[in-house]
Parts: sequence; C-alpha cells; structure tokens
Amino acid sequence: MAELFPDPLIHIGHDEPPRGCWMEDAELLERAKQMGFPGLGGLQRHFLQRVMQMVERLPFGKEPIVWAEPALSEMLFVNDSKHDGHGPITQSWLDVDHAPILAQRGFRVIESFGWYLDGLPGSASRSWQHYYERNPSRLLDPEVSKRQVLGGEACAWELDESTAFYSAEERQLVFRRFGERVWHNLVPVAERLWSRTAPEKADDQVTARVASMLERLQITIGIENVVPLELAHLLYS
Repeated sequence: MAELFPDPLIHIGHDEPPRGCWMEDAELLERAKQMGFPGLGGLQRHFLQRVMQMVERLPFGKEPIVWAEPALSEMLFVNDSKHDGHGPITQSWLDVDHAPILAQRGFRVIESFGWYLDGLPGSASRSWQHYYERNPSRLLDPEVSKRQVLGGEACAWELDESTAFYSAEERQLVFRRFGERVWHNLVPVAERLWSRTAPEKADDQVTARVASMLERLQITIGIENVVPLELAHLLYS
C-alpha cells in the first residue's frame, strides 16, 4: 500500500479497540504477564509502537496517522513520533472536544467530527449548513491551531447505491445513496477547509455558491442522485 499511494501519509487505524473482549482471552492475558505488563494497556501500546516503527522503516518516507482513541487513552504519547519534534498525527472523529484536547496535548490533528457525509445519527451534522459552519479552529488559541491542526477530512460510512436502510440504534430511515449524501455536504466542507476568507455562517451568498457548484458538478462530471439544495433538509428529517 505504501508503494501504491504516493502521498507521504499512511493511516494505520486503531479506532474503537475492543478492550472488553481482551479480558476474556486467557492467552492474551498470559502474554501481557510474560512481557511484564500489568494490564492489557501496555500490550496495546507495545503493538501500536511496533506498527508505527514498521511505517518509519518503510523506504517510501511515510508517516503514520492514527485515530484519536490511542492518544486520548494514553496509549500514544507525543514523544512516540520522530517527525520534526511534533506529536504524531491523530484523526479526531468522535466528539467535538477531542480535536482541541489533542492539539493542546501536542498532537497534530486532522478533524473529521461533524464532517461525516452520510449524516449518521450521532454525527452532529444535521444539514449542509451545519457542515459548512463546523470549524474546529474556533475552539483553539490561534497559535495552537496554526501549529497543531493540519486540516480536516470529510468521511463516509458504507455509502453505496442502495436506496436506504434502517438504523438499528435510532430506528430511523437513513439514505446512503452516494449522490444523495455526498455532494451537497462535501461542497460546503471544501469551502470551509480551502478558503481562508469563508464566513462563519452559511449566508445567502454561501447558499448561492453551493447551489452553483452542485449544478456545475452535475454538468461537468455527470454526478447522479444530487438532491436539490432546497430539498436537502428532507434527508435529515
């Protein structure tokens, strides 16, 4: 994978580690004991450090990204990185407070909370305007933000061309067709991340720009299933 993709980063995952089931694994508990770890947390950190070292030894000059959980649970520390004296790159996705916490601790941050394009229950994004107005840098001291927040990434979970499914948690109908979910949310995120002069609120001028870009995308690259901006709220009802 490192050879296939030319960018300097490689994501090594490590989100939502299932610690509960580890405690039921006698072999794992015995291994932690043999290695001198008082609990499974030490074994997890040992595993993560090994994976990061594997990335550092690659001949392609890659740097690892991890999800936020290891840094928040003290399985990953700022001194676990050899990159220019900065903390490892973490990707925040679970809570609005996580990006500021990680940045203040010295980690570099890629923010994804509030920018999940499928609008899953609990993703904190209820309209395209909400995607636009999400700005993690506002929660931080400008110098900390400039130094530690690298940017953001819009994400999506299990988007395909199926029509809909029912969320087991919320018992609500959730549309996941690619065109219905992605474009009218991705365009606002793009302006937020790429424009230094983007206004804080999605005003009438922002609405006009987003609508115009959606029309251009349909014409130039032939995207399908794009919900008109004035009807997009129906996807979140």
